[in-house]
Amino acid sequence: MKFKTIISFFISTFLLASCSHIGDPKAVTLTLADVQFDKETGTILDYTPKYKDIIIPDNFEGAPVTTIAPKAFYKNGLTSVVIPNTVTLIDKSAFDSNFLTNLVIPSSVITIGFSSFSNNPLESVELSDSITTIGVAAFSGNHFTSVIIPNSVKEIKRYAFASGTITNVIIPDSVTVIGEGAFSGASMHSVFLPDPTVDKWAFDHSVITYGPGVELSLKDVEFNKKQGKILSYKAEYTDIVIPDNFEGTPITSIGESAFRGKNLTTVVIPNSVTTINEYAFAENTLVKATIPNSVSIIGNSAFKNNALTSILLPNTLTNLESYVFANNALTSITIPASVTRVGESAFFKNPLTDLTIPSGSAIVIGKSAFEINALTNLTIPDSVISIGEDAFRGNKLTRVVIPESVLLFGKYTFQNLSHEPIEIIRD
Repeated sequence: MKFKTIISFFISTFLLASCSHIGDPKAVTLTLADVQFDKETGTILDYTPKYKDIIIPDNFEGAPVTTIAPKAFYKNGLTSVVIPNTVTLIDKSAFDSNFLTNLVIPSSVITIGFSSFSNNPLESVELSDSITTIGVAAFSGNHFTSVIIPNSVKEIKRYAFASGTITNVIIPDSVTVIGEGAFSGASMHSVFLPDPTVDKWAFDHSVITYGPGVELSLKDVEFNKKQGKILSYKAEYTDIVIPDNFEGTPITSIGESAFRGKNLTTVVIPNSVTTINEYAFAENTLVKATIPNSVSIIGNSAFKNNALTSILLPNTLTNLESYVFANNALTSITIPASVTRVGESAFFKNPLTDLTIPSGSAIVIGKSAFEINALTNLTIPDSVISIGEDAFRGNKLTRVVIPESVLLFGKYTFQNLSHEPIEIIRD
């Protein structure tokens, strides 16, 4: 018979008014008196400049606002603007030559037109994942240092981000065309591209890496042919693809510390590799690593001290060794059903908010395995038989469900650093 024991449960009720202030709190919502509006097309044609901080409503007298016309808000001294989620087109020079510093493009917007936000002192811009085209000079002459192009974008037109201060850019596989001077004037140390059609002057003054990375050759590494093992890395590429063989000899193992501290940002590991030894890729700046299902062993600290935000673990692993993914940026992880042990500090100090532990084989969770993360709710499956000391210490837990199968859990296993009380349920 199931039973429920509340080990530590305190109820405190706080009424938190979580008001999301979009834009400046002084912002004024526009009315028909402030604009020239075409009800039939849903287009704002012009604005009578009265206010510097504005909220554009989603409709005027029931007619949805869908388009911002060319130069509708051009050179009006605006310092902030909220664009409604009904707008699909922001036409040429719509907000050109204002004083905007921050901008959120809503998910309804599909096209950003010619010079639509150029010549503003924008420090940040959040582009929605519905945009397919970024127009000519759309964000030229702004001040932001990094930009993430959403997965929906297919074309970045000429001079879209020109003459800015960008030092980092992430461009997804969806982009097929990048126009002349799109990022000219920026000084990026490296640009990682999928493999689009790129004008030769698109990234003037920047260093470009195409495709998934540079495929290594035998001259780039020290390689033990008898063992099929890469012993060390001698080149300086930061985005790399490891081939499945060198001169016909399969690559089956990545040696101890082989790629340690080499400033790598991405790596693709081939389907021939079965073993990744300790510290193999530790102390880089990896944001992406592809680990194939051929890998059955990943050694102690193999990917420790990187910047991985996600990782797909192969379903051939049986152990996750100590510190294997410690000090990364992982927000979600699924432990494969094949795993029977999660080692000491395996995921120590990540911002994990989502953890999936499978039911199946008996699992032992080691000391500090998930210490210092951001988990709030945790349900331990009945496959887990032991949880080590400090295993979930330093999270943001409010509720933990522990099955009867767990015979042992250590001291301070679930303690929050803030010492906030946790509801622990034995089920």
